[in-house]
Amino acid sequence: MSFHAVFGAVRTACGPGPSPVAALVPTAAIAAGGAVFAGPVWEEGVQGDAGRLPAGAQVTTGGGRLTRINGNLTSFSPGKGFFDRVDMYFVRICDPEAFFASVFEDDGGVSAFGGRLYVFGPDPTDPDLAVGILANNDVLFTKGDPRVGGAADDGSGAVIPGPGRYWIAITREGVDAFSAAGPIFFFETPEEVSGPDGEGGPFPLEDWIGGEQSAGGVYEIVFGATTYGSTGDIDCNCNALADACDIAFGDSEDENEDGIPDECGCRTDIDRDGETGFPDLLEVLTNFGGDPGFPVDLDCSGGISFDDITGILTAWGPCDGKGGT
Repeated sequence: MSFHAVFGAVRTACGPGPSPVAALVPTAAIAAGGAVFAGPVWEEGVQGDAGRLPAGAQVTTGGGRLTRINGNLTSFSPGKGFFDRVDMYFVRICDPEAFFASVFEDDGGVSAFGGRLYVFGPDPTDPDLAVGILANNDVLFTKGDPRVGGAADDGSGAVIPGPGRYWIAITREGVDAFSAAGPIFFFETPEEVSGPDGEGGPFPLEDWIGGEQSAGGVYEIVFGATTYGSTGDIDCNCNALADACDIAFGDSEDENEDGIPDECGCRTDIDRDGETGFPDLLEVLTNFGGDPGFPVDLDCSGGISFDDITGILTAWGPCDGKGGT
């Protein structure tokens, strides 16, 4: 099999300013708001029925680790007007190598109907469209429950290209993802984790076909290395991970729970003496034109420039009320 899909690496933003990959954040995710449901479990029913396409997908909203999504592919969905075959969710994957999504019982997942799991990412040309990355029908032929990790095992070479926000879809048995050109995935064996090697693989998801007679029911998808899709791309400590991931998985402390890693509190106070002053300015000037990284590179641009000097001068004075601890 060959891997047809062209998908650019999704890299979280560096620095406290706007994300350079903001164009890869779907409109639905930007618009998501309302109540924040804290905790590691997302309940589909809290926001009604999850949609089957990106525009109607549920944007998981909260903070910390996302370890489980509980839902139900019901026999009939009044909102959809037909049998409920697909639920789609928007999540943030923090570590593609450690990521998994599973309803396999050995992982602690639950599915009353088996089904399939799919992973989609934002189309580089239009972030409101979803392109296929991975899919699985059965983790074991004798079990019938799907599981996906960070990479395909069908020889296609498909991988989740980097930390970022992705769609997870769960379907009934026999439901295929289709683009305008045909099926996105081709399952040579039921157990393979497939890359988007079907005829429609290079193109965005348009619809789902099949599975009308397949059983539905409740499911519990368990996750690894995942947090909520509502979290932002800001990377204040220049480590190429969203701050939400650093906090959720313990790489950064957030004692005051303001969503900012404590090492980034009063970001311009480089020497951590409680104020932005001459020692901090001297540190920036000494490294001007170089790339000393965090914490001297205030905007995580990859080098010290006049922007960093401006940041110091703008924030001059005590750190009180400027975030962090």
